[in-house]
Amino acid sequence: MATSKADIKIVNITMTSTSSMTTSTKPTPPTPKQLHHLFQQGALPRQVYYQALDMVRPDDYWLRWAERHLMLIGSILLLAGIMFFFAYNWQELHRFGKLGLLEAGVTLTSLLSLVSRFSLTARQVLLTSAVVLTGILFAVFGQIYQTGADAYTLFLSWAVVTLPWVALARLAALWAIWFVVSEVACWLVWEQVLSIQFTDWTDLRWVSMAVLAGFILLINYKQTSTSVLASKFHWLYVTVMLGVMAIPALKIAIDDYHVTHQTWGVAITWLVLSCILIIFYRFISQQIYGLTITSLQLTVVLLVWLLHQVSDMRLTDTSTLFIFGLLIVTTISLLVFILRSQAQLMRKEAKE
Repeated sequence: MATSKADIKIVNITMTSTSSMTTSTKPTPPTPKQLHHLFQQGALPRQVYYQALDMVRPDDYWLRWAERHLMLIGSILLLAGIMFFFAYNWQELHRFGKLGLLEAGVTLTSLLSLVSRFSLTARQVLLTSAVVLTGILFAVFGQIYQTGADAYTLFLSWAVVTLPWVALARLAALWAIWFVVSEVACWLVWEQVLSIQFTDWTDLRWVSMAVLAGFILLINYKQTSTSVLASKFHWLYVTVMLGVMAIPALKIAIDDYHVTHQTWGVAITWLVLSCILIIFYRFISQQIYGLTITSLQLTVVLLVWLLHQVSDMRLTDTSTLFIFGLLIVTTISLLVFILRSQAQLMRKEAKE
């Protein structure tokens, strides 16, 4: 099949007409992610798809890709080396030497990230290193001066101090690091402080963690259309948001005799939110990844409840294992069949 630049022009026109965010009549070249979406929907022939990729991804694209990833891997290894350096030489280093080296590292990486002479990738890696070194600094400070403070103060201070850097950087990977630190801080606050004062409201920890994940999800929503990495982290936030709220539902599925009204409230909220997201991902945004994540966590809760019901039947071990395997295979196969059929329907609807 012969292809030409006219075929690629058709792609540009298609992407311009289907984009609701475009306010200008000037056609813009599609991104690789948009081309892949069109190819999956069957709107682009294979040869046209590959030629379009060559046009939107020039030869030096792969050099820039390798430079970014090698720089990222190098910074990760360097930060790991710094942590192991302090762990190995802990007894030999003076406390002021430990703090001074880390403070110098935080200051140096922060200042270098402001130098416009460096590439954007290098500045982002430097700022990410500064955020990680800040956490190491707080950890070393806590080990030197044993104040008896709870562990949540480390992660909470880390999240609060580095939030301005994360907000200014607008980097998906940095938001993901801050998200993990904040979730750990939220968990520890409930575990070490709030659970003691509010013993009957411990299941609200899952709501607070889900709200935090939803907050990060909304902040990074605009980046998902322009960054592949942000799109991947987008699904991480969705998974965490639904996963933590599914824990009370799992508790009910395993033992519904020893749960509180708050547990039922969180579980019902999770169920309603899951149904809303299924409708949204299926009929509005038509994203099979979101539909898969939401359906999978619903299936897991249902499967746990079924397995618990079987275990209460007091059958023989052989019969119980056989029914367990049959339920797991049947449930997962049914889920895969439904998702594949929905994916085919989405492709047909996209062509119309």
